[in-house]
This record gives sequence, structure tokens and C-alpha cells, in this order.
Amino acid sequence: MTTRSLRIEDCLGVCQEIADYGPYRHAPGMFAVTEADAAAIRATFEERGEFAAAVELRQLFPGITDTAQAREYARTIAGWRPLATRAHALATQSCKTG
Repeated sequence: MTTRSLRIEDCLGVCQEIADYGPYRHAPGMFAVTEADAAAIRATFEERGEFAAAVELRQLFPGITDTAQAREYARTIAGWRPLATRAHALATQSCKTG
């Protein structure tokens, strides 16, 4: 599964341990967006606008409670383009070397 990470809040000059050593924990203040999540947010943004994309984002990630932040994240994710598939990347690489 391919994911991208997006920082939820900035470090305010305070050093904090952001990784937990438990096997099922994720760094606090971050969430991972799969390509499927990004595609759903992107489609909603393009079809129904920024606010609807923010609502979609908040449905996918209930930990995001601030609407203004959700709108900002939705704009950011909507600007992402899909990652190239591994097969396409390998084919492109072999064309360049072969």
C-alpha cells in the first residue's frame, strides 16, 4: 500500500518524541493518506468544491476536527497528482537504460 504523510501541526520549537515504539502506533500529529483516499478527496474537490472535500477528509480522518485545517489539507491533497504505478515506473526506467 502506498501512503503519503501530511503534518497536522507544526513543532512550536519544542522537541517532542514523535514516534512511539509500539507496533500499532503512528506518530502523533500526523496521518497517512492512501492513494485511494487522495483520489476520493481529489474527486470530491473537483466535483463539489473545497468545503465538500474538507467534509470528505473529515469523514475519512475523524481525528481532524478543525474545519479550517481540513479545508487546507483538502486543498493540499487535491493538488497531488497520482503516483506512477510501479510497473509504469519500471517500464520507463528500462526504456531509458535499454
